Amino acid sequence: MCSYYRWFNSIFLNTKSLFFLISCLLILILVSATVTAKTTIPTAKTPAFMVADFVEYNATEEFIYARGNIKITMDNYLLTADKILYDINNDLLWAEGNVKIQDDKKQVIYGTTVFFKDKLKAGLIADFVFKFSDNTVLAAKLAEKVNAQQTILANTCFTPCNIPSSGKPIWQISAQQTIIDLNHQIISYKNLFFEIYNIPVFYTPYFSHPTPHARAQSGILVPEIKRNKLGIPLYFRAKPNMDFTLTPRLAKKYNLFELEARHKINNGSYTISGSYGKIPYNIRDQGKIIKNSNVNRYHLFALGSFSQANYQYGFDLKRTSDKAYLRNYYEMHDAYLASKLYLNNIHNNNYFSVEGLHFYGLKVDDSKSTDPLILPKIRTKNIINLNDNEDLQLIINNNTSMYQQPGGKQLTRSALGITATNQIITSDGHLFNTNLQTRSDAYFIRNMPIPNSTTNNSSYSKTYVRHIPELQVTWRIPLMSHFALSPYRFSIEPIISTTIGRDFQSKDHKFAFIDNNRYELSENNLFLANRYSGLDYHEFGKRISYGVNTTLLKDTNYFNIFLGQLLHKHNFTNTENAQNVGRLGININNTELFYRFRKNKKFEAIMEEIGSRFYNDKIQYTLSFIKLNNLKKYYLVDNKQLSTNTNNIKQAHSDIQYQLTPSWLIGYEIQVDISTRKPQLLYKSIKVTYAFDCVSITGRLYDDYTSDYSRGITKIRSKTISLGLKVLNM
Repeated sequence: MCSYYRWFNSIFLNTKSLFFLISCLLILILVSATVTAKTTIPTAKTPAFMVADFVEYNATEEFIYARGNIKITMDNYLLTADKILYDINNDLLWAEGNVKIQDDKKQVIYGTTVFFKDKLKAGLIADFVFKFSDNTVLAAKLAEKVNAQQTILANTCFTPCNIPSSGKPIWQISAQQTIIDLNHQIISYKNLFFEIYNIPVFYTPYFSHPTPHARAQSGILVPEIKRNKLGIPLYFRAKPNMDFTLTPRLAKKYNLFELEARHKINNGSYTISGSYGKIPYNIRDQGKIIKNSNVNRYHLFALGSFSQANYQYGFDLKRTSDKAYLRNYYEMHDAYLASKLYLNNIHNNNYFSVEGLHFYGLKVDDSKSTDPLILPKIRTKNIINLNDNEDLQLIINNNTSMYQQPGGKQLTRSALGITATNQIITSDGHLFNTNLQTRSDAYFIRNMPIPNSTTNNSSYSKTYVRHIPELQVTWRIPLMSHFALSPYRFSIEPIISTTIGRDFQSKDHKFAFIDNNRYELSENNLFLANRYSGLDYHEFGKRISYGVNTTLLKDTNYFNIFLGQLLHKHNFTNTENAQNVGRLGININNTELFYRFRKNKKFEAIMEEIGSRFYNDKIQYTLSFIKLNNLKKYYLVDNKQLSTNTNNIKQAHSDIQYQLTPSWLIGYEIQVDISTRKPQLLYKSIKVTYAFDCVSITGRLYDDYTSDYSRGITKIRSKTISLGLKVLNM
């Protein structure tokens, strides 16, 4: 089929629209009575210029005949052919032999023979070949120009693929009849075959798709298999700034419906996505199924972002039907869903923020009776420069929030901080940063249950205030050296940070039940005065952090080591008043080795991670091993997930991707728990991608062996196959 691809393959084509054909051929009407090899014919509107080896004008019959290297120019257009004949009285134009119309952008239409009438408004083109600006090709044995916006083609082939010398592109559409509607930017087909290397694999009596570079239009997108479900996306373009995608997903025992809506307005945009289905939901207790039925399950996400002047506002809303739905069907492992409404004002370094937050817990012990609502949450920050150099500043920040639970428990807290900061750089390179800060926290407790009370519905209310003054001084000096006649560069930077604050008192954390009471010490937060992420918990007493960062560098190769220690006294955790952190990194010829650790004062490991990375044009891999010790003491974990015989986790992870050819990429990822004698496979994935020219195919096999039957979370084995075709969905 479509053997005229071979003829076309030897010619460079690059055009955008059949409109150029009509526009350029109009200039032939302007050719009149001059009989020369080179003719210039001025008109009232625009000049035309024709060059040919031979031109003849017959005044009696009123026709023009030309042959041999014909070139007719008008404005930015050029028409070439071997022969032309124009009947002026009957308004008929005939051109033959290598007919080509080209504009100044090198966009071209080809044909072997053309015939037009009615001042070029209608006509025929034999062996028609049209190439869009993105190299998409539309070819036909015969093209009929119905009007300026519509063309009907017979025995058509359409492909966006590169055409090899064999004339067999990777895929193409072959049809008995094709209609090009430039007004609506649609190409429609009757009796269509979808062919792969000229072999028909699919038939449909009717099919349509947008023209290349057309605006988005409603229609059916390319189906895909995702997580063992066949999806057929239906796209609806309601307005230029609003569209919807509805995807029914078909599985063996149930159907799932997904919807995504997008709307762009003058000051922002928002999207709404979700899914719904009557899907099996199994809950087990001690291995026995206590709930097994098809129930209505869903998720709904809405995200909006808007701006006006210096204000940004929006929403991020999330909801799901149950704790296991998102994990089992969308591979989302969130411990909770956070919904948010917000309003921000940012001006230079100052900001003002108001938020409303709602948390939907997905862990075992979470329920609607404990899901918190934080409304409002107000944060402000103002920076006042006290000198012209802006190295002496006064920083005022406030964080106020109201925490509520459905049972009536309510906590309002406000934290006001005032910091005077001064940065000094001495002439010999010493850097000093001094922060003098005072922070005042006010807690307003309402309807708080009395601990260990035997009386139902017993609660109390109280107001509590605490003050946290502290002084922090940080010193560092970066030292760098460049060895003479050597490509190596060496740097060393010692850092010391000292913080002096009041001693910890038992009442300081009396009402701290919102924020996490643990933090992960690392080289990234070692020199902060307070490493807790929230407001309830704060570091107290005297603290000193010191470390050294050393780097040896040559081009892209390097050796880097960081060692640091934290010492504190009269802090929240007096039993563990010293910890050590470190990082070692080596990169040689695109191969990186790294080692990170966190250890207690006896240099017993709390966390250790070791791994390597490598990348080049062919292969990329990451191998890592991590070990966490004494989880109950140092990490926030669900105790029900820890066995009685172990209090640590050891896991290995590997991710390898190999570029077999420029078109083929394969990847393999695996994660294994080796905490016990018998390793347990947690996760594995095999991914194969073929991407070349006008097609991309991705296949993925995915296994997740983790489970929690008390929440309905089961082991997952799924496959995903997606097909991308240029013009249609790439």
